[in-house]
Amino acid sequence: MTVAVYFTVILLSLFRVIAASPFPSHFNDGVFNVKAGASKRAGDFYLRLMPLGASITKGDPAQPDVDTAKNGYRKPLRDRLRADGWEVNMVGSVGDYGTMNDRDNEGHPGWRVLAIHNLAKDTIKTYKPNLILINAGTNDANNANPGDEPVETTHERMEAMMLDAFATVPDAVIVLSTLLPNSNRNDNVNLINDGYRALARKLYDEGRHVVLAEMNDGFIPIGDIWDGTHPNLTGQRKMAAVWREAIAFAEEKDWLRAPSADVGFEDGGAGTTCEKTYGGGAADPRSGWQILSAGDPLIKDDGTYVHKSASRGSVFSKSFGPDSAKYYFSQLVTHGADRGGELDELVETYIGSDNKVYVIMYENLGGGKFGDGVQLDVKDGCIPRGIRWGDVDNDGLDDFICIGTDGAMYVSKNLGGSPPQFRALGTYKGATSGYLQEHVRLGDIDGDGRLDYCLINANDGNIRCWRNGGFGEKAEYWQDIGSGDIVFPAKGMGDIRGVRFADINGDFRDDWTWISTNGQVTTYVNQRGEDKGMVPRWLEAGVTHGGGFDVYDPESRNNIQFGRIYGSGRRDYAHIERTNCRDTDAGHGCDINIVVYENLGSGGKFQKGDGSRWGDMRGRGLDDYIWISPDGVISVFPNQNTKDDVSRDVTRGIWGSSIHALETGMDRRALHIGDWDGDGRDDVIGVDKATGSLTVWKSNWVSGTDFGFTQSAISGSDKCKQGWGVGYFDNGVHFADITGEGKVDYLCMEPDGRTTAWLNDDTSTLRDAGQVKFSNDLDRANYRFADVNGDGRADMIWTDKFSGDGRVWRNGGELAEDQRESGSKFHWDDLGLRYQGSSRGPNMHFPSLGMDMV
Repeated sequence: MTVAVYFTVILLSLFRVIAASPFPSHFNDGVFNVKAGASKRAGDFYLRLMPLGASITKGDPAQPDVDTAKNGYRKPLRDRLRADGWEVNMVGSVGDYGTMNDRDNEGHPGWRVLAIHNLAKDTIKTYKPNLILINAGTNDANNANPGDEPVETTHERMEAMMLDAFATVPDAVIVLSTLLPNSNRNDNVNLINDGYRALARKLYDEGRHVVLAEMNDGFIPIGDIWDGTHPNLTGQRKMAAVWREAIAFAEEKDWLRAPSADVGFEDGGAGTTCEKTYGGGAADPRSGWQILSAGDPLIKDDGTYVHKSASRGSVFSKSFGPDSAKYYFSQLVTHGADRGGELDELVETYIGSDNKVYVIMYENLGGGKFGDGVQLDVKDGCIPRGIRWGDVDNDGLDDFICIGTDGAMYVSKNLGGSPPQFRALGTYKGATSGYLQEHVRLGDIDGDGRLDYCLINANDGNIRCWRNGGFGEKAEYWQDIGSGDIVFPAKGMGDIRGVRFADINGDFRDDWTWISTNGQVTTYVNQRGEDKGMVPRWLEAGVTHGGGFDVYDPESRNNIQFGRIYGSGRRDYAHIERTNCRDTDAGHGCDINIVVYENLGSGGKFQKGDGSRWGDMRGRGLDDYIWISPDGVISVFPNQNTKDDVSRDVTRGIWGSSIHALETGMDRRALHIGDWDGDGRDDVIGVDKATGSLTVWKSNWVSGTDFGFTQSAISGSDKCKQGWGVGYFDNGVHFADITGEGKVDYLCMEPDGRTTAWLNDDTSTLRDAGQVKFSNDLDRANYRFADVNGDGRADMIWTDKFSGDGRVWRNGGELAEDQRESGSKFHWDDLGLRYQGSSRGPNMHFPSLGMDMV
């Protein structure tokens, strides 16, 4: 309290000094002598004030160990305006810096006038201020760019920004300040200031409501500039005094008018922006409310897995195979086939009479037919007992894997081609003390396309697993999927040798199977869990394969194999028959006959949450719940909250009756929700996976339950070829309004998160912006886009797979072409963790349910 009183006294005394000081006018008629004691008359409306500029506007950097509040000139100015009777709402897209409550501003450290202009074109449209305070150009002076932004023409760039601002808010008052004294390039500062003074005179003479705030006439000396560029506390207070007197001049001229009501916020509220703080949602009394029960019959999964099969007879036979021979089904040659339609090759490995290891591939020709054998050079001498196959790097090709006797994992990468070529990668994962080769199981547990590493405890049968993380050919890190706990608890089958991981239902998540000594299979389907962590939900499917075979070697069960032989994505069942066994000059062996049972089963592939989407389908300013079936049927559940009442949850009737709105005929993963045409109603957008071409169903909703749509193909939209990955939330295509124009833009994201975009704005339907976000080396599947702070532009959120915590990159808007940051056309501020997860990452959503941010 003492500090506040002291501060107020200091500020008032400054204004007395200014009012009495005969500072010279830069114009003979006295029009710009704003320090001449103009009267101050507060209006009956809000000053919707946008501080616009760079670091001095934001107050960052603040003087170390002295300026702990970090509010810059903004708080003393606001306090003065409030003391004079004005209602004030400071606006801007920056709201996470400083201790003052109303800290919104448009200050961007390091930015030059052109970059500020490019952003202001959007933010002024969003906030429609009636008073704009501009302090910009110091970076043009200090970081002189002789190319497209020479110091000599800074005033021209400033004029362009001011004219654009007046075009958007013609009744606004713009106060343009001269630049503060600067110990680095004061010559450039003086040059720019001369240009600004002439510019202010020119615009004023044209009849525009422009006031010059003179910051460089001796009132603020270099001694008030703590680092040669930024004002100290005294300098900030003096700046506030100069701003206030400039505003008083506008009052005297009767220029100030009530701000536009055509905005998405109320000045008397908390403002249009709100910077999210980590854990801040817990303070809201609605925190923890259930908002959806998913009880409507339109919202459904496909039940548990139910097995069905058909015998396809023998697909391979051989008159003699040594006892050392092992057979596998692995995806070694793709010929460009899409993921999900794989045809696994048959692979034979054995030790020859010359004691060499042979690896023979028989290419899958389709229809249960295999080509002639081709010997492969896998760059590894692993004996058949340790050989495994699997895709370690999500390129769609299975790699050669050798599990050493100590359980260590070695890999030779499949480089593609037909026959495929291999390159040894060496050790892929080291051994774990206490475990040996027979304890290792490999499988894609999290469904991201990269093979994970599991260990089964010989004493109790429980399984722990480690996630193969990263994007490259080698694991960049190994994450304990169970965070120290069990990933799959033993089922008391009595023999760990029967345990395998295989994708039985074709959802790219490997399921737990146990093979008995007569080939019978018990299955638990791997599904996404509900709580934090990455331990799957294991859905019991019971005995799925009847077996009843002579498996020849019941101890190993190696004569039962799973493979994608018929291209359904589901693993088919293969029984390797060994008959007419005998001793020969080549050693003991048998005739080989492989009989296959095609998997025709179904279920366990889809969960209710897979279809959950959100969007404002009716243009009411809040999101409806949208559920999309696997085959692209759109159902809408209207949000019953309103602007005046956001109290509804699942027990209070938040959702209206379901509406069967649209049948698209497209795969669910191809469909997105977003406002394509800027009419305020979200549309349905479909993407062709191969070409990236767009089909849009535009919402024509007027009232009630009648959802009409107009379908159109978007010409020239074949842009993004990323499609989507094997993980259910691994989307290469996103639609989000990153410009703030009110229409979603077309974003194309690579696996490491690097994003390019085609902007859907007033300039063009699909304006190529190139790279808009450089990679942060994080999994693509975890990215979301949502307007976190309410500034009208979509921000980036990356959710942690385990905790659901959300890391936010705030969208700072589009940059000039020559100001790209690491090649990116948009500026992003890494705010760190801002969302506290309540479940694992894939379960987290960011809707706007009550018109109060996401």
